[in-house]
Amino acid sequence: MSQEQLVQIIIDAYDARQETKEYFEFFLNPDVEKLFDKFRKDVMKEFNRTKWGRSKARVIVIKRQVKNFESLNPGPEAVMDMLFFTLSNLCLVDSYAQLTPALQNYISALVTHIKELAEKHETVSQTMEQLIEMQSDTIFTRHVRNILKLSIENGLSEV
Repeated sequence: MSQEQLVQIIIDAYDARQETKEYFEFFLNPDVEKLFDKFRKDVMKEFNRTKWGRSKARVIVIKRQVKNFESLNPGPEAVMDMLFFTLSNLCLVDSYAQLTPALQNYISALVTHIKELAEKHETVSQTMEQLIEMQSDTIFTRHVRNILKLSIENGLSEV
């Protein structure tokens, strides 16, 4: 494949796919704060989907946003901040809208993902402290604190 053909393929991909465009824009001008702001806006829009006191947030949409953020490789600190942001705001949803079982399970999945990332980057003690502090925060409902407690205990037994 010639250089001209490769350049044309990149240009076509840039024009055709939003994900490719976001990747190249971040790769060429890595602004983590701008990326995080976009992520916050998109995730909060999903969390605010409610009807008659029940959350209508879709786990698949949230997972996709998390995966897209991580795929741009903004750095381990930014990824950890994003995961804690997602977890804390998901837990807050329960204070104004009943969480679906899928969202409740996703809380546990996020805790597990956070723990795995902490092990990978050797920040387990600091991360577990943050999780335990979050679990004891009275801003969250008792139900969510219990889910967090069980998830953290599972995480502690695996460490």
